[in-house]
Amino acid sequence: MPWIATFSALGGLLLLGLGGELLVRGAVGLAKRLGLSNLLIALTVVAFATSMPELVVTIAAALSNRPDLGLGNIVGSNIANSLLIVGAAALIVALPTSAGISRRDAPALAGVTLLFLLLAFFTAPLAWPQGLLLLALLGVYLVACYRQERRRPTGEAVAEVEELSEESPGRLDASLGLTLLGGACLALGAELLIDGSVRLARAAGVSDAAIGLTLVAFGTSLPELATAMTAALRRHADVVLGNVVGSNLFNLLAIGGVLCLPAAVPIAAEFRRFDFWVLAGATLLLVLLLRRHRPIGRLVGLFLIVAYAGFVWAQFHDGAGLAAVVP
Repeated sequence: MPWIATFSALGGLLLLGLGGELLVRGAVGLAKRLGLSNLLIALTVVAFATSMPELVVTIAAALSNRPDLGLGNIVGSNIANSLLIVGAAALIVALPTSAGISRRDAPALAGVTLLFLLLAFFTAPLAWPQGLLLLALLGVYLVACYRQERRRPTGEAVAEVEELSEESPGRLDASLGLTLLGGACLALGAELLIDGSVRLARAAGVSDAAIGLTLVAFGTSLPELATAMTAALRRHADVVLGNVVGSNLFNLLAIGGVLCLPAAVPIAAEFRRFDFWVLAGATLLLVLLLRRHRPIGRLVGLFLIVAYAGFVWAQFHDGAGLAAVVP
C-alpha cells in the first residue's frame, strides 16, 4: 500500500537524521575520551560521521541489488550539498571563502568530480578496480590534508569540534552508547528508507535512480544540512563550506569506491543524459564561488535553492522526459 511505503520512507528519514546526530555526538565524545586531537577529529571523525547515512544506504542498496539507488544517492547528495545546503546556509549568513578551501579543496573537488564522471562515462560498468582507485585517492587526500593542516592547527573547524565536544557526553560509556545507538538508527533508517522508496518508485512509475537522486539523497544529506544550519546560526561560515566540500569528496571517493566493490555497477542512460551533467554544473558553480574570493550572499543562496528545486522538479515531471519510467 502507498501509505505504508510513505510511512516507511518518512520513518527512515527521521531515523537517519537522528542516527547521524547521535553518531556525531557520540563519536566526537569517544574520540576526545580516547585522547585524539581536535585536528584529527575534524579531519576524520566529524567528516566521516556526517556522511555515514550515505555510506550505509549505499551499501544496503548495493547488497540488495539496487545499484541505481546507490549511485543516485551519491550523485543526488552532492547536488543537494552544492545547491540546497550552501544556498540555505547563505540565506542565514554570508559565507566567506577561506584561502585553504579555495587553494586546496576546491581544485580537489573539481578534479575528483571530473575523474568520477570520466570513469562513469568511459569505463562503465564500474567494478572493483575503479572502486579501489577511488578509495586509494581518498587515502592520499586525507594524508595530504593532515600534513598541511598540522602546520596550521588552529581555525574554525577546530573551534567547531571544541563546541561539539562540549555538547558530547563526558563519560566513555555514554559516548560509546550514543555511537552504537546512532549506528543502529542509521542501519534501521537505511533499511526503512530503501524499502519505502522502492515501493513509492514502483507506485509512482519512476525509476530507482530518480528516487535515489531526490528522496534518498535528501534524507541522507540531513546530517550535513543540520551541521550547516547550526554552523551558519553560530556564524561559523567556514564550517559550512568545509563540511560541504569534504562531504562531496567523501561521497565520490569513499562511498563511490565502496559501491563498486560488491558487484559491477551499470550506468543507467538517465544518468548520462541528465544527472551527471547537473552534477558537473553544480560542482563547477560551487568551485567558481569558492575561487572568486567573495562571500556567498543571500541572492546567490536563493539562486542555488531555486536551481535545486528545478532539478527535483525535472526528476518527476512527465514532460521533461528525464526520469525513466519503470516498466
